Amino acid sequence: KLTGEKTLLDALAQQITDIETAKTVDSEINSLPAVEMLTLADKTAVETARASYEALTANQKSLVTTLSALTLAEDGIAVIETSKAALNTAITAAITQKTKAKVSVDGKDVLTTSKWVLQSDLDALNAAILIAQTEYEDNTATKIETDTAAAAIIAATAEFTAAMRAGTKQPSIGGVSGGGGG
Repeated sequence: KLTGEKTLLDALAQQITDIETAKTVDSEINSLPAVEMLTLADKTAVETARASYEALTANQKSLVTTLSALTLAEDGIAVIETSKAALNTAITAAITQKTKAKVSVDGKDVLTTSKWVLQSDLDALNAAILIAQTEYEDNTATKIETDTAAAAIIAATAEFTAAMRAGTKQPSIGGVSGGGGG
């Protein structure tokens, strides 16, 4: 009879340990930010929570009540990474676009085969690029902030592109621009 009671007590002790261990993991998951507040700075905490969950026994895993929150957090991090990649693509496009125009006051010094913009157009795009790059490098930026920065740099690039005009300077004939003899 004592052996049976000992087995029962051991099983209860294990069950208590399993419950406490599962609660510890639940607490770890509950300490993660809400999905809309997640940032890349939270990625390590999300990965650590996943590792803690994976280290549990099957019985302990069955006692975790916050697994769906962990899955949402993992999905949220993946979405932020996608948003950051889109922002980086938009920054690269803006940098590429600004190389397609020369700065001029009136386009008279820019060949008809080239495009020009005002210095203020270039300055506006450079400022937008700087803001977007700052947001890209900020690991505490939320998805909403990252998406807002991407939309802003895309709009600034579109405005810059719309401001591009063809130059009015005619190319010289045969590479000779005039001059005297000698």
